[in-house]
Amino acid sequence: MPQRFTVCLILVCSLLVMTSGSAVAARTFAVAPLKIHAPDKYNYLSHGISSMIASRLNKETSLQAKEDPISGETKELSRDQALEILTKADLDYLIYGRAVIMKEQLSVSLNMLSREDELMIRTFQMPLDNLIPRMDTIVGEIKQELGVESPEQPKHKAEPAPETESSDNHTIRQDEYTGRNSTLNSNSSKSRKK
Repeated sequence: MPQRFTVCLILVCSLLVMTSGSAVAARTFAVAPLKIHAPDKYNYLSHGISSMIASRLNKETSLQAKEDPISGETKELSRDQALEILTKADLDYLIYGRAVIMKEQLSVSLNMLSREDELMIRTFQMPLDNLIPRMDTIVGEIKQELGVESPEQPKHKAEPAPETESSDNHTIRQDEYTGRNSTLNSNSSKSRKK
């Protein structure tokens, strides 16, 4: 009897160790300072926009933020430079891009590069005064592009809804719960480097 108890105890302990060791590590990301194409008085937006995106993603998702992997002067990154930074910093995602300001209008172009070298691009245009009120929308679209959920949301693995191309180049996806069709904006694009 004591031998059975000991064997069962050893099996239970080894199962507990195996399960705790196989826990999935949190996916990581960083947001590089944006390159600003505008008069010098707007240079503060380079780190300002980046930090607003990083703090909201860190707070609202299961992604884990890492410090800005770029030091020194803010510059526009090529895809290859971004992939090199992503690899060296051991990130799952690197978000980088640029902002252009002309006549109090702001255009923000964000590139979201994954460890698998998948590039997702989102562009947002708004009056400069609407940047902060629109930040939640911007972060919501980034979360959707990256396919991340808030930590409190249940993580279920459902099969993706079928997608079809309409004649005006928008992607139409049928919602699996409501049966309604939703259109993904043509301002979003995904590509994979060959």
